Amino acid sequence: MIKILFLFAIAIPPVTALAADPTPTNKFLKLGEGERYWYLEGAVATVAHLIATQNQQKGDCAASWYLRDRDTKRKLIEDSLAQNPTELPTTIILGLLTRACGPLLSQ
Repeated sequence: MIKILFLFAIAIPPVTALAADPTPTNKFLKLGEGERYWYLEGAVATVAHLIATQNQQKGDCAASWYLRDRDTKRKLIEDSLAQNPTELPTTIILGLLTRACGPLLSQ
């Protein structure tokens, strides 16, 4: 229980700050390295899990894409965000996952 509360204490302030800002990508890029790390870990894990509930193979692809080389993928996500500052971080993540794994959910 303490671990869960600790994770919420770490994750909620950055996410809340992003939600309150009309340009969340700019706010995300200003977060500290640790906050960006945990935001992306949580975002990719959540997206991969949600995809896996519909298609296990696609969910595994999404998780593997990120987990195989986290540092490179984090840099790719952050570079993509810097190039597309009006897009939300999750939109960029979904775009990169779609590029790597094909369509993620059935239509």
